[in-house]
Amino acid sequence: MTMVNEEQAGEREGIIFSFLPDSPAPTDEFGTHQRVADSIASAVKTNAEGMTIGLAGEWGSGKSSVISMLDKLWQKEDLVTVFTFDAWAHERDSLRRSFLEELITHLQSATWLEKMPGSGEGRLASDPESDDEDKCRPDIMRQELRHRREHTVITTKPQITGLGISFALCTLLMPIGVALLAAGTITGPRFWIGLLLAAVSPVLMCLGLGYHYWARKEGTASFLGEFIGKSRDTTRTSTHRGVDPTSIEFREYYEEILELAFEGCPERKLVVVLDNLDRIAPDMAKLAWATMRTFVRPGCGAENDLRKRVWLIVPFEPEKIKELWEANSKSDLHLARTFKEKAFQILYRVAPPLTSRWQKYFKDLLREALKNAPEKTFHDIYQIFRVKAVPVYERGTPTPREMKVFINRVTAVAQQHADVALQEVALYASLELGDIKTAVNDLANGELEMPGAVTDVLSDDWPSGLAAIHFGVERDDANEVLLRPRIQEILATGNAADLAKLLNETGGPESFNTHVQDSAKDLDFTGVLQASRALRDQKPGAALIHVSRAAQRLAGRLSTMHDGPWGLEDTLTPDDAHAVVGLLEFNPGIRHSISHFLSLTVPDENADMESLLSEWVPAATVIVNHLSEGPAFRGISISLPDADSYLTLLGILSKDPVNRKLIKYFGPADEKKDEYREHVLNRIRNGAITDDDAYILDGLIDMPGWDRQEITSQVAMAVKSGVSQGVPDAILSGCGFLLERRSDAEHGYLFAAALQEYGVSLQLRSALAQHHATPELAALCAALLTLYNPRLDLPEGQESEEGRPQFDLVFDQPADLVVKAMAALCIKYNLASEFLVTVSREEWQDETLVSELLRELVSRDSNAQVLTSDVFMGHHALLKTALDVEAEEQDEEGTSPYVTLTERLLAADLLAKLETAPADIQLMPAYYRAIRHDGKSPCLAGKLQDFLHTLDESQWSNALQEDMWTLDVLLQLRDDGWSPNLGRKFANALVAHAKNMIDGSAGPPALVSGDLSDLIDCIAHYERKPFRRKLVDDILTNGSSSILPLLRSYGGELHEAVGQELVAPAGARRTAVKDAMAHLANPELPEQERWIVHVLASYVDAIDLSKEETQRFHDRLHDPLRKMLVTTNQSDPDTPTEKSVDEEHRPQIERLAEMLGVDVSEGTYEPDQQSGAAEEAEKPTGEVDPAETAEG
Repeated sequence: MTMVNEEQAGEREGIIFSFLPDSPAPTDEFGTHQRVADSIASAVKTNAEGMTIGLAGEWGSGKSSVISMLDKLWQKEDLVTVFTFDAWAHERDSLRRSFLEELITHLQSATWLEKMPGSGEGRLASDPESDDEDKCRPDIMRQELRHRREHTVITTKPQITGLGISFALCTLLMPIGVALLAAGTITGPRFWIGLLLAAVSPVLMCLGLGYHYWARKEGTASFLGEFIGKSRDTTRTSTHRGVDPTSIEFREYYEEILELAFEGCPERKLVVVLDNLDRIAPDMAKLAWATMRTFVRPGCGAENDLRKRVWLIVPFEPEKIKELWEANSKSDLHLARTFKEKAFQILYRVAPPLTSRWQKYFKDLLREALKNAPEKTFHDIYQIFRVKAVPVYERGTPTPREMKVFINRVTAVAQQHADVALQEVALYASLELGDIKTAVNDLANGELEMPGAVTDVLSDDWPSGLAAIHFGVERDDANEVLLRPRIQEILATGNAADLAKLLNETGGPESFNTHVQDSAKDLDFTGVLQASRALRDQKPGAALIHVSRAAQRLAGRLSTMHDGPWGLEDTLTPDDAHAVVGLLEFNPGIRHSISHFLSLTVPDENADMESLLSEWVPAATVIVNHLSEGPAFRGISISLPDADSYLTLLGILSKDPVNRKLIKYFGPADEKKDEYREHVLNRIRNGAITDDDAYILDGLIDMPGWDRQEITSQVAMAVKSGVSQGVPDAILSGCGFLLERRSDAEHGYLFAAALQEYGVSLQLRSALAQHHATPELAALCAALLTLYNPRLDLPEGQESEEGRPQFDLVFDQPADLVVKAMAALCIKYNLASEFLVTVSREEWQDETLVSELLRELVSRDSNAQVLTSDVFMGHHALLKTALDVEAEEQDEEGTSPYVTLTERLLAADLLAKLETAPADIQLMPAYYRAIRHDGKSPCLAGKLQDFLHTLDESQWSNALQEDMWTLDVLLQLRDDGWSPNLGRKFANALVAHAKNMIDGSAGPPALVSGDLSDLIDCIAHYERKPFRRKLVDDILTNGSSSILPLLRSYGGELHEAVGQELVAPAGARRTAVKDAMAHLANPELPEQERWIVHVLASYVDAIDLSKEETQRFHDRLHDPLRKMLVTTNQSDPDTPTEKSVDEEHRPQIERLAEMLGVDVSEGTYEPDQQSGAAEEAEKPTGEVDPAETAEG
């Protein structure tokens, strides 16, 4: 599968969509139709009398294409025309009338009816004399066939307007006025009458016309038309309707049409195609067939019957035609079998297209329908069509019509969904050919599988494309509609696994959130909790934003419900409670509502109250525990019938270690608070405090409205009563309660004061002496004495010289049991830090108790609850001293308790604290473990490197003589890749340590990560030469007679230092070095002599010895050289002597012997027995070969 969403979306740009008409193909695309068309054309051309031709073939096999080819073939000549009558299109019409109307229209278009009567010009439809001839006109004939005809007569009469009449009157009066003017005097009446008639009337007429023109805003033509006048038209229309003609009348029409069409051209032939006969109802098909027989069948022996020049071609699907005749009754079976033989004189078969041919044809159709689309798109659609659509077709090979229908479907869908890739559209069109409903259901469930050949051309998000098409929505909204059934199922069942699967699907989170937002308002309490169970694996910090919003919506719905099962009778289950907590995590804003709903009010006493509370507590504590972790939670309100029921509830809570911490949140209602408090205090006053009572008190004391001082006083009095009565359990429970509360930030001083007053007094020690004490009680006594009064004034005779507490009475019990009980107390009440503060004081000297207790704590505190990293850092010196014991006191694995504790804390948070705290040389053992720990810290390593450069000479000297951990840290950092390059302070410390080794005040440091020679390599290169000179000055030339203790650690470095001096220019310093070397050559120190021989031999070629110096070295080194070079002893020639010199250094030593004049030829070397014994006596333990040190 390829990620091609954007690429496929881009492929649609610029595509011009076109629909493919279902018209027959005019050319033979498959190579199977042209031969049939040519054969039919030849038969029509060569036979004078028309026949009925059957064209058999499956639907879509190309029968219409054959007809189209015939039409195209005969269009070139005017002698044959093809008339196709679609029986399916006229299934419910009068077939005879429809046939003739269509025939007339076709012949007109073929210009075979141009010379019909009435087709010339000059005829008027209103001419009565033309009615008889009009009956032969095509339009008149068509009207006759449709049972209606209209005759229209139009009469026109002219009329004069009112303005015209006024103008005429003015024109007639003007001559009269002129005559009156001429006949009368100016002042006479005739003159004025004449003036009025001759001048005023025309003026008035002009003014009226001007106003008329201005008001109507019309042109000049309209203005002048007012004088010309208008005409009146009269229309008379007559409609003639007749009855439906009989078959004989239709036949007469048909023959008239044929006569007019064939007139003057005896070679003309008409080919009638009766198409889609096999697609209509059986009754209509039979009627259509009978109609065609009426029109086409020749007359009975009539020689001049024009119907002989008519050919009938009937395309049909054989099985469908057979079904037409078999549909009615069994009596038609014989007719069905013989139909083809009786109905058709000629029968042709149209074969289906070949598979190898339709592929190219399909892609050609795609190019026509999807213009400008990339070739890759054509190939992808073809691939989908081949794999998913073709197998659906019955024949296994698509017909041309099926291919066109498929492509048109793709085109139609593509135009509706511009955001869906064409490949996805093609896939949907393919699925529509089958069971699309099942396919969509499988798609919604994520179970719709596609072959690899299909998924290879689709995007990863193809399901959303199918959903968008099917549901008619935008692609972004498709997943919601598609996934809605699955989401409903998930919410109804609370299936977290199905939700996780849904959230990993494209669009799944968005759809889930949208559905929850819309449907949450209709969920009841059970529905909300059930839906929230599906979210149990989702956490706010890690959940998707859409999941968080859905959870918040469910939480909001829950906060509005007051009718949930919050009470005792219809209680929540723990599973319900966890569901509520899950919603609270996503929406803390509903905390107040949930705490209000959870508050318990039981007004009536119930005989089975304890059972009901026991069922209610497990669920309630789950929610309360979560609420207690948030801010400003003061608890829930409890109102029970009586105080005993409330104590029953608290007792149930105290049984579970987790629920004990929640007691303080189950406070009484305001109206019950006084009653419950008095009941609890009365129970305390009797002095019989149990562990459960202590847990209850521990919770009640933190409840709002309870007086802590009063409760503390009551508990202290109960402890005092228990001491006086000698009740160990009461003492342990009461003191345990006080210890638990001693660090309270607000009222801790109350509990500490009570402990000091009642727990550390002599009464407690007296109780141990007077009653049967237990190790636990003895441990409590020791702990209280240690913490609160380490310098207790004891009775006379019991104090010690140091004034420290006496533990004689405490350890009357088995000491190991008391120590274990003290360790248990320290862990239970977190006393370790306070205990270490006390025993760190100068006056404390009982180191045995401290060591035993701390080792027991390390053994018990596997989770580092009390010996935390803070305690380790704050009391490291004490811990190291007490825990870093000898090997015989180590654990079973041979590891000291200190190492065990350090490794345990490094696995927690000690490493982080070491990184952030200032570097401290006292913490070097911890640093060493930290830099060797699995999770190495570059930060800590860098800080230690900087710190080591700040140490002064005294600190390095102390590290070399006492605290070796600093050196181990140094070597471990070097092994990890650091180049120390330490300066003069470190080098001087090494020289001083070498001097101490000579005088015996110091030995080689016991290093874990290397040896002293490795430390020398940590000196900076620029300090190395001064360091060697200082070694020579302080070690060799100061008159020392033995440097044997240094040979193992400093031998190599001394070798190099002396060599530098021997090859230096002549001077007093070189002379002093040679004298020192001669002085050190002592026969009583053979190993030292051997070292001198190796040093001199290494530089034999560069040494310049005077005659006196040569003689001196000869005398001093004669015996060592012979012993090293003579390899056999003649006293026992059969026994070989072990070689004293390896072959690598032998040549240099031989040259040294030659230079000193020592004869080392083979012979007898018999050392003096006494000197041999002395040699053995002086030989140091762990002797090393000086040749090894010479390689330094």
